[in-house]
Amino acid sequence: MAYLGKGSAYSGGNGYRLFKSYQILNVIDSPNEGVTYCVQYHADNIENFNQFYSKHLHELQAIHNHEFENQFVLFNTLMQTVD
Repeated sequence: MAYLGKGSAYSGGNGYRLFKSYQILNVIDSPNEGVTYCVQYHADNIENFNQFYSKHLHELQAIHNHEFENQFVLFNTLMQTVD
């Protein structure tokens, strides 16, 4: 996932700074053939998420499409940590 790293096309934007962390997960019970991954981004608050969603989401989706054209399905789910 080089596009998330330092000096990459997306890391130069401001959108990634709105998240405190991210993790890449392997989906174990995927109904799809082959290996399936999930990328999870963690924001400190809903304001950071909303700013990313309104100003940077389309750029990140375009990068995913360029890097992995016809190899992925993209959907967004907003979740909250339960303490």
